[in-house]
Amino acid sequence: MKKGLLLLLCALLCATLVLGACAPTDTPDEPDTPDNPGTNETPGGEETGGDEEEPEVDKNGKMTYKVYIKDQDGNPIEGVFVSFCIDELCMPNGTNADGLAKSKYLPGTEVHVAITPPEGYTAETEDYYLGGANPTEITVTLTKIA
Repeated sequence: MKKGLLLLLCALLCATLVLGACAPTDTPDEPDTPDNPGTNETPGGEETGGDEEEPEVDKNGKMTYKVYIKDQDGNPIEGVFVSFCIDELCMPNGTNADGLAKSKYLPGTEVHVAITPPEGYTAETEDYYLGGANPTEITVTLTKIA
C-alpha cells in the first residue's frame, strides 16, 4: 500500500514538473513590440534580432517565447492560429492585434511552433523551432494570395 502511494505521489510530481514547464501563462494584451527589430532575413520570411540580449526570466523561472506574424507589407496579422508544442503536448494560441502570439517556458526548452495561415494567406514554411539552440523570438511573414 505504501509503495503504491509513493509511486502515485512520484508520478504526480513528475507530471506537475513537465506540464509546468510548458504551460502558457495568461498575460494582459499589451502592445508588445520586439526590443530589437530584426534585420537578418532567413528562409521562410523569418527574421531574428541583431545582437540578442540575455533573455528575461520571470519570478517563476520562465521566459517568454514570442512569434510575431506580419504580411508582406509589414502589417501585423491578428487571429493567426499558432501552436507551441513540446513533444506531443501542444498549447494553442492566436495572434493579437500586434500580430503577437506568446507562451512561457523554462529557459533552454526547445519548442516546435506550428503556424496555420489564415484564409487568403500562405507561408513558405509553417514549422519553426524556438528555444534550445534557437532564438526565443521570431517574426514570420505571410504572403497574401492574389
